[in-house]
Amino acid sequence: MKISVQDCLNLINVVVEPLFSDLALHLRQSSLIAFYIARNLKLSDAQIKDVFISASLHDLGLLLKSAQNYRLDAEDILGGYYLNGLEVQNEIAMFNRISNSLYVQESNCTLVNDIVYFSDAFELYLNKQDEDFISYSETLVEDFFSRHSDFRHEIVDAMNRLAKDDVFWLRLESSNMHKVLQRISPLRDSYVTLEDLKDICLILARIVDIHSSFTVTHSTSVSHVAAKIASLMSYPQEQQQKIGIAGYLHDIGKVYIPSEILNKEGQLTRKERALMKKHSYKTLEMLSYIKSLQEIIPWAANHHERLDGSGYPFGLNANELDETSRIIAIADMFTALTEDRPYRKGMELSQVVDILDSEVAQGKLDGLIVDIVKRNIYALFDCVGKIILK
Repeated sequence: MKISVQDCLNLINVVVEPLFSDLALHLRQSSLIAFYIARNLKLSDAQIKDVFISASLHDLGLLLKSAQNYRLDAEDILGGYYLNGLEVQNEIAMFNRISNSLYVQESNCTLVNDIVYFSDAFELYLNKQDEDFISYSETLVEDFFSRHSDFRHEIVDAMNRLAKDDVFWLRLESSNMHKVLQRISPLRDSYVTLEDLKDICLILARIVDIHSSFTVTHSTSVSHVAAKIASLMSYPQEQQQKIGIAGYLHDIGKVYIPSEILNKEGQLTRKERALMKKHSYKTLEMLSYIKSLQEIIPWAANHHERLDGSGYPFGLNANELDETSRIIAIADMFTALTEDRPYRKGMELSQVVDILDSEVAQGKLDGLIVDIVKRNIYALFDCVGKIILK
C-alpha cells in the first residue's frame, strides 16, 4: 500500500466535510491560494510543500477543541491560527518531518508563515463576497488590500499578479476542489509509512468523537483487537498494521448519522435503526475517494456483514467475505459487547462468550477466529478501552 501525503490530506477532508462543510472548503481554498502565491514567488520545492501542508491544516485544531459551536469568521480563528495548526502538527510525526518552519510566534514569522496567514485571511474575505470572482477579480484584490495593509510587499505583488490569472480564479471556484488539489498538489509524490497513517487515523477518531461520544474509544479498541487477533493468527507485521488501520476507519461513516441517534439512551426506533445501518455503506463511500486505500476498504466497510448473508449493507455471504473482513467483524462485535454505550454498560466476560458462541452456532461468525478470541480473551480484553471482568 503506497500512501502519499496528499492521500492523507484527502482522507482528513472526507471526514471533516460532512461534519463542517464550511471549514473543509475553507481549508481547501486556503491551500490553493497559498500554493499559487508560493509558486508565483518562485519559492523552493521544500517551501512550497511547507506552505501547502500548513494551509491544508491550519484551522484543523479547532475540531480538537469545542468545534461544535465555532463560526468560520470568528476573530479567534485568525488570532490563533498557528496554535490550532500546531496542535495537530505536534501529534503527527509525519507533518513535523515534512514541515519544519510552521506555526511560529508573530515576531519570528517567515515568508512561509505569512503566506499561510494571508491565504487564511483572503479566503475568509472571499467567503463574504459575491460569486463569479473572475468577473471582478482585480477589484476584489484591490478592495482586500485597502482593508489590510499589514502584509509583506512580496505577497501583495504576487496576489496582484494572480488577480489577472483566469485559471487561478476558475480553480478557486471549482465545485471539484478535491480534484483540483489532487492535480496541483506538491505532495503527491511524498509518501508516508503505515505508522504515519495510523497517526492520521487517531486524529480522525478524535474528530469523529465530536459527533459521537464513544466512537474514538471504540474505533481505537477495534483497531487494537483486530491487530492482536491478526498477530495471534501469525499474520505478517505489515498485514497486522493494515488490519489495525481498517479498524480505525471502520466507523467513519457515522459522521453522516445524526448525533441524537448515535448517543441515544434506550432502544432505537425502526426508523432510527434503518438510519444507523447506513454508516457502513458511508464508510465505503468515503474511503473510495482515496484510491491508495483500495486494499483495506472492504475490510473496514464489511464489519456488519455476516457469513450467512444476514448482515449489511450488501448481505454478503461466506464465499464473499475474506478472512480479514471476518476478523474486523469479530473485533467490532467483541469491542462493542465489552465497552460502555449510552444505552447500557459493558457486558461481563461470560455474556460476551455466550453471544459469540451463539453467533457461530447460527452461522454468522467464523468459528475458528472466535475460538482464537476465546483462548486469548484476557489479552484481547487488554486492548479494549473499558474492561469488565468477573
